[in-house]
This record gives sequence, C-alpha cells and structure tokens, in this order.
Amino acid sequence: MQGYIVASAIFGIVYFLIIVGRRRFHIPIWASMLIGAILMLVFQVISLEFAVKSISLDVIGFLFGMFSIVTALDRSGMLKLIAIRMLTRAKDVKSLLLIFVLGMGILSAFLVNDTIALLGIPLIIYISKHIGIRPVVLLISLAFGISVGSTMTPIGNPQNLLIAIQSGISLPFTTFIIHLTIPTLINLFLTYMILRIYFSKDLSTVEMKRTWSIAANSVGEESVSLSIIQNAYLAKTSGIILLLTIAGFII
Repeated sequence: MQGYIVASAIFGIVYFLIIVGRRRFHIPIWASMLIGAILMLVFQVISLEFAVKSISLDVIGFLFGMFSIVTALDRSGMLKLIAIRMLTRAKDVKSLLLIFVLGMGILSAFLVNDTIALLGIPLIIYISKHIGIRPVVLLISLAFGISVGSTMTPIGNPQNLLIAIQSGISLPFTTFIIHLTIPTLINLFLTYMILRIYFSKDLSTVEMKRTWSIAANSVGEESVSLSIIQNAYLAKTSGIILLLTIAGFII
C-alpha cells in the first residue's frame, strides 16, 4: 500500500514539473521524466533490475530507425511538400481543418505520431502565417489528429508496437489495418467535427489570405516542388527507403 502512495506522489510531482516546471523553471519534459524515474529507484518503488528489464530495445531501435527516415524526409523538403499539396486542396478554412486532421492522422499511422508531432510545428507556423489563423487551433488539431490516426497501424505509436511485439498477433500490420482503418477514419472525422464546433469562432473570422490561394492555384505544381524540395537525391532516397520499410512491415 505504501508503494502505491509513493508511486502516486512521484506521478503527481512529475506532472507538476511537466505542467508548471517548464514554464516557471525552464525544466524540459525529458528532465522531468528522468527525475521521476530516479525518484522511483531512490524510494525503491521498483528495483534497478526491474527498471532495466522494462526497457524495450525493440521499441528504441524502431523509434531510432523511423526518426532517422522521417528526419531525412523532413530535411529534403519532401514532408513539407506532401503536407502543402494536401492542404492546398482546401477551398476554405473549414475544409483546410478537415484535410489537416485527416492528413496528419494518416501520416502519423505510417510515420509514428511522435515524429509528426515534432515536424508538424514548423508546418503549423507556415500555415498560420499564410491564412491568418491562431496557431493554437492547428496545434490542438495536430495533437488530436495524430493521437487518433496513429492507432491504425502497429507502427503508429510505441504503445501499438509493444502490443504487436508482445501479444503474439499473427501478421500484426495487416491485422491492425483490417480491423482499425474504418474506426480510425470515423474517429478522425468526429475529431474534426468536435474541433470545428469548439473553434467555430476562430474559423468564422478567418478569411483565406491571397498568398495561400496563390500557392494553391496560381503556381504550377512543378514550380512548387522545385521551391520546396531542398535536396532531390535525399528526398528520393529517403522516400524509397520508407516505402521499403513499410513493405517490410507488411511482409
């Protein structure tokens, strides 16, 4: 019983540091989590041996590999190009929100929600500047979209990967896709509807700026591609590696 109380207290401290510590004391999130882990060992809530056994090298290796591939896609400009091509299909701010939630959600299912969360921030700043919407609207939409969308595949988030590895599911990739594609898409659409209602005031006051419509309609796709892609060789190579990686998961 005492162990549960101590663990709960440490849990509360960690969340306090995450919520308040970063803003007031400039403590990064990873440091808050590390403090919590050290406290769990110091107060013997868990043993060092158990803590070491809890580390999944499979998940760490997976995240390292996916972060490497997605970072290459990002540095080449390929991710930004894909996102902008999706979003320039929007004719108004409401359709842009729908495409953003669905697009980021589906991308997170195949590129891991952690990576899309990190790489989506610069894109949000870019979009907000061009259409005149508050960044918080798209930040919240990104958070919900990738959380929901990542449930569709075993590589969408580390939790799904643990399930795929430890549950013994036969053909986990295709099993997830078959059973979770339709529920995920439905929930992404419901997420969009809730966000549309919650941010109705913001959406009603936003008028798509002329610069966005120019990017969407007046500039040829080839010109847009050339201006966004910073390294064509890296974009092509990382894209091929990503497709081979996903094919490997399926096989």
